Amino acid sequence: MHMQTHIKMNRQMMILTSIRKLKFATRRHLMAIHDMGGIRNANRILKDLSPYVNSTVYKKEHVYYLN
Repeated sequence: MHMQTHIKMNRQMMILTSIRKLKFATRRHLMAIHDMGGIRNANRILKDLSPYVNSTVYKKEHVYYLN
């Protein structure tokens, strides 16, 4: 397995664990907890998690929760 793939999987697992502990989280919450870079990068990371999380919009902000 390539090193970048391993790092990406670790990051995804950490984010999924945070969502599980919090029950739900917004992008802003996850950006504060994890070093996700800018908004565009955070959106890309969360898009990669789409098989594992659902999202809904609440007060003009996406809320992510586990499937």
